[in-house]
Amino acid sequence: MFVANFLGGPDRGDHYKKPINVKATLIDFLVYKVLGANKFLHRFNKKWNQDFNQDYFGGVTWISKRK
Repeated sequence: MFVANFLGGPDRGDHYKKPINVKATLIDFLVYKVLGANKFLHRFNKKWNQDFNQDYFGGVTWISKRK
């Protein structure tokens, strides 16, 4: 499973600088790696209908469910 990592920005109130992990897809990961963070954030904002530009973006990572 891919996860987009954010830290809550100043507009998040109680979630300021707290981790916000949002599920991402393989396509989201590829857009991030190939086209960069700006294109990824633009696409991700439309997909989730939220403004993640106000948050601190950490990247997209793979999280394995296996131990």
